[in-house]
Amino acid sequence: MATSYGEARPAAEVAEAGNAVAAAEADSEAEEKKTRPVVFDPSVVPTDLQVVSATSDSILLSWFFNVSAPLASRIDGYRVFSRRESFVDIKTIVTGNRHAKFEIKGLLPYTEYRVFVRGIVAGVESRDSEHLVALTDVARPTAPRIENVTCYDGGGGRAAIYVQWRRPGTFYRSVDYYKIFFRAEEDLIFSNMMVQAGSGVDQKVRYS
Repeated sequence: MATSYGEARPAAEVAEAGNAVAAAEADSEAEEKKTRPVVFDPSVVPTDLQVVSATSDSILLSWFFNVSAPLASRIDGYRVFSRRESFVDIKTIVTGNRHAKFEIKGLLPYTEYRVFVRGIVAGVESRDSEHLVALTDVARPTAPRIENVTCYDGGGGRAAIYVQWRRPGTFYRSVDYYKIFFRAEEDLIFSNMMVQAGSGVDQKVRYS
C-alpha cells in the first residue's frame, strides 16, 4: 500500500515564501535598531586642540570632535579645563558644533596653564583630549616709585635734573626700558626720553 506525503510545492512559491521571511527579519532588525539605545563611547575624545591666541589674561582654544552619525546630532557641549599648579578651573559650554572655539578669561599674566577639553554626548562625558601647555602674554608693570628729584646747575647757564627711582614692585618677565616724561611749568605738552633699564633695583638719570 503506497503512502502519500502531500503534493510538492512549486519552486517559485518556495522562493516567494523565503523572500517574505527574509523581509520580515530585515524589518524586525530595522525596528530593533530604531528602539535600541544609542551608546556613546567615552574613548572618542576631542582632537586637534590648538591655542589660537593668547593675551595677558586670556587663552583662545579651538578643537574638533569627530563624532559620527547618529551621535553627531546629540552633542550636548564641552567642558574646558585650565590648570595652574594645584588650581583647576572648569568651564561648561553648551553647543552642538563639532568644530568649536572657546576663550578662557581671567587668567594671570605670563603664566603657564595646562589646558584640555572633554566632549559631552547624550549626557555622557568623554575622556580628556590631548593636554596642552599654554603661556599667557606679559602685562603692564606697576608704576616705578620716584625716590629723588633734584634740580641743579648743569653748567653753561643751563639747569639739570637728577631723577632716582625704584624698579616696579610687580612686573612680568623683565623690565627693558623706562620712559621719562618732563616739561617746564609753563608748557602744556610733556617731552620724554627713553632710558634702558639696569640690573639693579634703583635707577637714576641726569638730564640737562
